[in-house]
Amino acid sequence: MMPTSDTGFDAHLAPLDVAVVDRDRLWRVGIMNALRPLYVEMYEDAADMSDRVHRGDATVVVVGRERGSATFDDLAELRARCPAVGVVVLADEPIEDAPVDRWLPVEATEADVVEAVTAFLRDREELAVEGAQSPLVGYGADGPALVLVTSAKGGVGRSTVAMNLAVAWATEHGSRVALVESDPYFGDLMAMAGIQPPPAWQELRGSSASNLALVERCRFVIEPSGVVLVVPPLPADVWSTPDDAVLTEAVASVGDDEVDAVVVDVAPHLLGRGTLVEAADIAYVVVPTDATGLKNGYLLAVALHRRFGGVTPVEFVFVDRDGHAEMSAASQGPTTIPVAASVPHDRRVPAAGKKHRPVVETHPRTGAGRALRALAERTVARVGRTR
Repeated sequence: MMPTSDTGFDAHLAPLDVAVVDRDRLWRVGIMNALRPLYVEMYEDAADMSDRVHRGDATVVVVGRERGSATFDDLAELRARCPAVGVVVLADEPIEDAPVDRWLPVEATEADVVEAVTAFLRDREELAVEGAQSPLVGYGADGPALVLVTSAKGGVGRSTVAMNLAVAWATEHGSRVALVESDPYFGDLMAMAGIQPPPAWQELRGSSASNLALVERCRFVIEPSGVVLVVPPLPADVWSTPDDAVLTEAVASVGDDEVDAVVVDVAPHLLGRGTLVEAADIAYVVVPTDATGLKNGYLLAVALHRRFGGVTPVEFVFVDRDGHAEMSAASQGPTTIPVAASVPHDRRVPAAGKKHRPVVETHPRTGAGRALRALAERTVARVGRTR
């Protein structure tokens, strides 16, 4: 069974909070709705749980009263692979030595499950703040500014915003800026910059082998802005993107360099463990104004704001097709998330990208060019620093 959520977008395109396992679909849906705005995946059976759960992306796994074949051996195997994952189980009575963090009675209400999950998330966040040593120690007040640009799905202008933000920051403010690509296979930044990948990458991309050696991290200079494009190592699986640990390592390596700012074009499934978000000075969520894109982007921004808003500001960047972005956003529900920019839809933006030049260079006085330059100005004013 494919994981589902109330957001309507693919399961791999959001930070994952909770996995719910139970054969009773009505119970699963009730728990999912009660846990809003947490991002929830639902499964009939433990065997159906996605690779994301098994590699530890989920913070909590809730196993219901009708748990099917979700045996305690399954949970023990999950705990062995992912010791940080919390496990909440509904059962007639606790079982000694079972890999369960919290037992609930079978008659537990949705409110009881929500309380158990919320308490675990709160405790986990407190432990992370107390004991975790972030690999991004080069950032902070004495390091470069770190800005994330993300979106709920691809194809909405995330890479365009990231590229134009980095170039405007470098050219108009005299800063040394690095731009990090999170997807060396299918990302757009290299194509937008007119950079051809090395031959080894082309060979990897056309290969069906599953155990290919990683290609060394590559760096390219985007002229004439001088922005340094950083691409993390390729994964062994030629059709996979780097995981969040590889991306974090790439970002950490840039923090050791003499740069003033680092802009990361990051797919949302690489935000789940929170290391990048917690280290960032600000996170922009790029949102289109069509109905589906607006809903998905709104929910992603709300989820990030709820999880990290106390540490990292989260703001909207709208790609506005109808001129009513803020009104459209308000229709999704109440939120205190500010709008950093509203970029009008302009055909010259993709046309400039095809010519390997960002619109802030080719058409700086158009509506899109002015909006993206203003975004850079706003970002520099808030988090920029010169070293």
